[in-house]
Amino acid sequence: PDEPARRSRRPPPRGPGVDRQTLLVRRTVAAAAVLLVIVLLVLGVRGCLDARAKRANKDYVRDVSALVQESNQQGDALFKLLQGQGGRNRTVDITNQVNGYRVQSAQLVDRARDADVPDQMKTAHRYLLETLELRRDGLRTLADALPTALGDQERRQGTSDVAAQMQFFLASDVIYSARVRPSIQKALADEDLQGEVSVPKSEFVPDIQWLDPGYVSDQVSSLRTGRAGGKASPGLHGTGLATVTLGGQTLSPGSAATIKLAATLQFSVQVQNQGEN
Repeated sequence: PDEPARRSRRPPPRGPGVDRQTLLVRRTVAAAAVLLVIVLLVLGVRGCLDARAKRANKDYVRDVSALVQESNQQGDALFKLLQGQGGRNRTVDITNQVNGYRVQSAQLVDRARDADVPDQMKTAHRYLLETLELRRDGLRTLADALPTALGDQERRQGTSDVAAQMQFFLASDVIYSARVRPSIQKALADEDLQGEVSVPKSEFVPDIQWLDPGYVSDQVSSLRTGRAGGKASPGLHGTGLATVTLGGQTLSPGSAATIKLAATLQFSVQVQNQGEN
């Protein structure tokens, strides 16, 4: 026979009930706690990023200091060599030393290109590379010209090429002092790091007199002859004209000469050492 289905009864809830207002307060407190945790995480991450950025900037300045110090040492050694004791027996040694400085300067450029550069230092680093490249190029051309300047043929052209490289070195000093150093100092000031690291100075050319071609010529001449500047030896010095011809006719001081005009007319001049030294 059919029997009526039995309905299961749910047992009544035990304990006191939670009203709507209490539930809302609990949810608000939970949301606030979650928000606080998120804020703390954001501040922590930001603090880590700031510390990392400051550390990167300080490491970069230390790398720049090392590069600049080595470049300054190359400049000191170069100009000390150019003012040092020369002579025929030292020509090869002097040339080899300058070639060594050229190789070292190229290595500095490579190291600068491989450096880790923070975003705040990118402008300064571009100018730093230009500074080091100017010094590298100047040393390369100087090393190529110096053997000619110290040799017996085309000495004047070689000496002129040596003197011209001083402009490259001066330009590197100007770029560093006017662009590199101020840019790094500004980046350090933005990060409040002025007192923690310092930006070194860099002057490759030791004295403004090296920009005078005559002074450079005197130094190169001293390297070639092995005699430094000072008082001249006693007696007669210098060269003079021995014979001068024009169109095949010898010219004499104080005497007139009639020369037939021709398209190939040219002088022939003999220069003679007439000094006692």
